[in-house]
Amino acid sequence: MASPPPEFDDPLWLEALLAARSIGKGRVAVPQEFRSKVPRSVGYQARAAALLLNKGQMHLLPLERLRQLLTREVAFANPVFVLFTQRPAHPGPLDPHVEAVRSFVRDAEERRFRGRQTVFLHIPKTAGTSLRHALDARYQRPVYFMDNGELWRARGSLDAFDFVAGHFNMLALRTSLYRPHTFTLIRDPYERLISAVAHARRPDIEAKTLNWVMRLWRELPLSEILQLHQGQKELFMQERLLCGSWHPTADQQDHLARTIRIGLVERMDLFLDQHGAAFGLGRAAIGRHNATSNRCALVSSEEIATAYAMHSRQIERSRDFYRGMRDRVESGIMPDRPASSLRMDQGVRALRLLQRFGRRAARIILDPH
Repeated sequence: MASPPPEFDDPLWLEALLAARSIGKGRVAVPQEFRSKVPRSVGYQARAAALLLNKGQMHLLPLERLRQLLTREVAFANPVFVLFTQRPAHPGPLDPHVEAVRSFVRDAEERRFRGRQTVFLHIPKTAGTSLRHALDARYQRPVYFMDNGELWRARGSLDAFDFVAGHFNMLALRTSLYRPHTFTLIRDPYERLISAVAHARRPDIEAKTLNWVMRLWRELPLSEILQLHQGQKELFMQERLLCGSWHPTADQQDHLARTIRIGLVERMDLFLDQHGAAFGLGRAAIGRHNATSNRCALVSSEEIATAYAMHSRQIERSRDFYRGMRDRVESGIMPDRPASSLRMDQGVRALRLLQRFGRRAARIILDPH
C-alpha cells in the first residue's frame, strides 16, 4: 500500500527541493517523493545531468553508480541529501556531508556486516511496526524493504547494513544474504486478516492510495472477502512467506523453528523473555505504533462471526500452521537453545553411549582428555 509523501515543511527536505529546482539545464534524478515537485525530474534509474541522493536510500542505486557519484561535484548537501552534478569533484566545504556515501560504499565493498546481520522478516499486520521502531535505533545502519524486488535489487550493497527488515519471503532472504540472524512474528491468521481489513477501511486513508486488493476489502464484507482467492491467500500468507507452501509439513515446520527465531503476537512477553537480550530489548521498549487502533468499529463482531460461520473449515485449516509453530515456540524449540537444553542433549547422548558401549567406553568418548 502507498504511504503518504513526507512533509516538505521539514527544513532539510525543503532545502533539497529548492536545490534540485535550481539546476538550470538537463534532467535531475530525484527520489520518488520529489518527482511531482521538481521540473524535468526522472527516477534514479534514468540518466540525468544531476542526481539528488537521499542518504537513507543509497541502496536504491547500484554500487557502481554510487562510485561514479563520488567522482562528481557536489552542488548542495545537508545531513539527509546530497546533490551531485556531472562536473568532476574537487575539495570543498560540503565534503563532510559526502562522507556517509563514501562510508556506505566502503562498507558494501568490504562486506562489513556479512554473516552477522540481524534480519526481521516483517509479515504485515503482526505488530511488527512496533518492534521495528524499537530496534531501528539499536543498529548503526538499518534498512527497510517493501517487497522481494526491492531486496533483490539492493543485493549488491546489503552487506553494508547491520539490520535488514521488510516484507519479503524466506526464499528472497536466503538468496540475498549470507547466514543472517533472522526473526519474525506470527499471529492467528484470522485475526491477522481482520486487522488487514480494518486497516483498509480506515477513514483517514484515501482509497486511491490503496492497491486494488485493499480497495476491495474496503468495500466488501469479510464473508465475501473469504470467497475470493486473494482473501484465501491472505489467510495462508504466513506459511507461504516462511515455508513457500500453503500447507507445510511437520518437517518443514521443525526446520523453520530451528532456523529462525519466531515470536507470537499474542505472546510478545515470551518472545522478549526468550530473545530480548539478543536484541537489547526489554518489555518496556516496545511501544505502540499500530495506526489502526479502533479495529472493532471498522470490522464489527457480527461481521466476524458471520464470516467464521460461513468459512470455519477454511479458517481452521489456516490455523494448522500457526498452532504448530505456537506449540514449537512455547516448548522452547529455537535456533539458539539455552544451556540447560544442551546439557540435556549431552545427558541423552551419554545414556545412549552407556547402553551401547558400557560405562568406561562412554566416559572416554564423552571426555577423551
